[in-house]
Amino acid sequence: MVSFLANVQHLLFRLGGWSLFAGIIYIVGICIYRLYFHPLAKYPGPFFAKITTWRAVYHGKSGDLHVDIWRCHQKYGPIVRYAPHRIVFASSTGFHDIYDFGKNVHKSQSYRSIPLIKGAYSTLNVVDKKVHGRKRRILSQGLSDQNLKRWKLHCSNEKQDNFSPEVASDTEDGWTCPKNMAEWSDFYTFDVMTELVFSRSFNTLETNTHHYILDGIMSQMRRMSLLTEEPLIEKLHLGRFLYPGAMAKALRFSQAGRSIMEDRKRHPNPWAADICTKLLSAKDPETGEGFPFQELWAESNLLIVAGSDTTSTAMAAAFFYLSRCPRALSQATHEIRRAFTSIIDIRPGSPTLASCSYFRACIDEAMRLTPSVAGALWREVLPGEAMVDGEFVPAGMEVGAGIYPLHHIATYFPDPFGFRPERWLASSTGGKGVDPSEFAPFSAGPRSCVGKRLAMIEFTVVLARILWRVDLRAAAGELEKVGEGKGVRVGEYHTDWCFTSKKNGPYIQFRERRVVV
Repeated sequence: MVSFLANVQHLLFRLGGWSLFAGIIYIVGICIYRLYFHPLAKYPGPFFAKITTWRAVYHGKSGDLHVDIWRCHQKYGPIVRYAPHRIVFASSTGFHDIYDFGKNVHKSQSYRSIPLIKGAYSTLNVVDKKVHGRKRRILSQGLSDQNLKRWKLHCSNEKQDNFSPEVASDTEDGWTCPKNMAEWSDFYTFDVMTELVFSRSFNTLETNTHHYILDGIMSQMRRMSLLTEEPLIEKLHLGRFLYPGAMAKALRFSQAGRSIMEDRKRHPNPWAADICTKLLSAKDPETGEGFPFQELWAESNLLIVAGSDTTSTAMAAAFFYLSRCPRALSQATHEIRRAFTSIIDIRPGSPTLASCSYFRACIDEAMRLTPSVAGALWREVLPGEAMVDGEFVPAGMEVGAGIYPLHHIATYFPDPFGFRPERWLASSTGGKGVDPSEFAPFSAGPRSCVGKRLAMIEFTVVLARILWRVDLRAAAGELEKVGEGKGVRVGEYHTDWCFTSKKNGPYIQFRERRVVV
C-alpha cells in the first residue's frame, strides 16, 4: 500500500512538472508571437505593453494612464502599441479617423463588463451600433433644444447663486476661509443634474446627507477605468483587491436612482420640467420603441454621472488656472462685470454672455489643459479593416486616441503646458485661432457626449455669476499646492485617471466685490 501511494505521488509530481513546463512553454510562445508575429508587432511601444494588458491596468490603478499615454508618444512617436491588441494615436487625423461618424469601428468589447446590473446597458456601454443609435435617438429627445429652453426657464436663480460659497468675512480683510473647489464643484453639478433629471435635488451643497452618492459615483468610475483596460478583472475576482468595496458603493448610488424612477413611474407628473418625464414617454421615431425600465434606469444614472462628474472637473480646473493667472482672472472678471449690470441678466442663452470671448477662451483653455475624460476610449475595428492616420488596422484590433495627449501636441498648441487663453482669440493669433478639429473635450462623432450643450450652459453661467459677484484668489501656504501637478505638469491642474477624473483642490478664497461697475 505504501509502495502504491509512493508511485502515485511520483506520477503526480511528474505530471505537475510537465504541466508547469508546458505552461511556461505556452507563455513564452505567446510572448514571442506578440512580440514578433502579431498583426501589430511592427508598431513601437513599451516592452510589457506588447505582451500584456496588465501594464495598462497598473497605470489605470496608479491614476496616470492619460499621462503615460502622452509619455509613450513622446518616446515612441505618434503611433504606439499600448497593449497586445491595441494601438493609440496622437494626431487630429487619427482621432477623427477613429471617432467620427461613418467609421468602420464600434466600441471595445470591454465596455460589456461595465454595467452594475446584468443587462442594464446604457448609451455609454452598449457596443452594438444599431442599439446605440436607437438609444441615442430617444435620449436626444430629453436633451433637445426645446427641452433645454424649458430647463433654462426652470433653472432658478437661487440654485445658481447657491454655488457661490458663503462670503461672510473670515479674515480681517474680508476674505473667506479657503474652500476646496473640487468638492464645491462636485456638489453643485450633482445637485443641478438630479434636479434636471428627476426634479429632485439631493442638496449636497447644503447638507452631507447624500454625499455617499458622490463616493459611489467615483467608485464606479474607478471600477470602469480598470475594466475597460482588462475586463477579466471581475471574472478572476480581482476587483476586491483593485477597487475594494466599489461595487457595493456604486450599487448604493444606482439604487437611489432606481427608487426615484419607480416612484415617478407609479405617480407620473406630465407637467414636470425634467428629463425623466420626457424619457418616460419618448419613442424612437424609427422603431416606435421607448426605453424599457431597466434601460431608463441605466440612462438616468448615466445622465447624472456624465452631467455632474465631468462638468465639475472642468469647473474646478477653471478655478485653478484663473486663481494662478492674475492677468487672465482680471481680464475675464472685467469683461463679465462690464457686460452685465445685474447678476440676474447672466442667464442661459444670453447673447451678451456668448459675446464675452475672453471669458469663453479661459474656459476652453482650462478644458484643453485638463480634459475631464483624458484617456483613450477604445474602439474595435470591424471586418474589412480601418484606415487610421494612413495605417491599415486589421479587423479585431482596437484603436484609440487619448484626449490629453491630443491637447498637448506642440504643433497644435504651442507651449502646450501653459495656460494661454489668447490662443483661442483670432485677433491675438494673427487671424488663425485654434483649429476646432484639434480640440475634443467632449470627444467626437456618434459617441460624443450627448449632454455637451447642457454642460456648457451649466458651467458658463455659474462661473460668470461668481466672477460678477465676488473676487477670488488662491489660498496661501500649503493649501496653495493642493491640485498642483508635478514634473512636466508643474503649473497644470493635477487629475487622476478613473475613466473620468479624480481631483482635489484648488483651495480658493472669496470676497464680496467692493466696487460695482
